[in-house]
Amino acid sequence: MPAMFFCVAACMGGRWLWLPLLAWFLSYAGTNLSQGYGWDFQVAIVLAGFAVVVGIGALLRARNWLVLLFGSTGAAVLFYLVTNTGSWIMLSDYPKTWGGFIQAQTVGVPGYLPAWAFLKGLICATPLFTGLFLLGQRGWGDMPVATAGQAQREIRS
Repeated sequence: MPAMFFCVAACMGGRWLWLPLLAWFLSYAGTNLSQGYGWDFQVAIVLAGFAVVVGIGALLRARNWLVLLFGSTGAAVLFYLVTNTGSWIMLSDYPKTWGGFIQAQTVGVPGYLPAWAFLKGLICATPLFTGLFLLGQRGWGDMPVATAGQAQREIRS
């Protein structure tokens, strides 16, 4: 989902943000209800992560595809850090120590899938989704495509 928020902010603008928000809302509600969970503070943590991703996407609006590809991956890593840090702060499962913070960023809560697995999925899926999204934009829109020289200058600045 962070990749969708990033791509919409970077390529389509703020007026289209309702689309990934609706998709997230429906999938979150469906997943939580089917597993017997309700709504709680985690919603605010996830929305804060999405806000960071949208901000980065807006900052990189109308940049070349290489910057957007790396930017989306960086935004996904920041989403991971924001959401896991929020969980570390709010959940009593984590000790409020440096070791507890590292636990939240790496192995997570015992008995569940390790947190690093989520990061691995984000790092793999985000550039793939972003690349496909940008290819679609190239085919249907006016997405700027830079030469290798322009991309190198843009990365340096």
